[in-house]
Amino acid sequence: MALAVGGADAMTYNNKGSALDGLKRYQEAVECYDRAIELDPTCASFHGNKGLALEHLGRLKEALESIGKAIQLEPMEHEHYVFGGSIIAKLGEHERAIICFDKALFIEPSSKQALIRKGKSLVETQNASEAIQCFTEAIEIDPHNVEAFE
Repeated sequence: MALAVGGADAMTYNNKGSALDGLKRYQEAVECYDRAIELDPTCASFHGNKGLALEHLGRLKEALESIGKAIQLEPMEHEHYVFGGSIIAKLGEHERAIICFDKALFIEPSSKQALIRKGKSLVETQNASEAIQCFTEAIEIDPHNVEAFE
């Protein structure tokens, strides 16, 4: 359990950050996540949530740092690798992003998001046949996933 300071614990700050994130008040969300991390620096989801808010602010390198901390704390959580790969792809480093998506798929082979995002990065690296394979696998997992058809 995280320490309570002034009547609020780390989860309370995290939840407030999530609510602010939903309201697109990203800077305020980052501040809440920072407070949650200060109270409980070992919670990977706090770092991941901060990364998401930083991404919304366009602060991609800082977002990637937060995701890196989440991965250090929770290395077997495939969603951290999917999110990290997505940020890396936004930075235009698709080969590196593919490595992240592959790590996610090693942990969770049926991750639709990892397959779709890997497919998109493969398209960017001119690997159409491998991209088609990723999209096909994603469709087999979820035939109603519109993103796999885009």
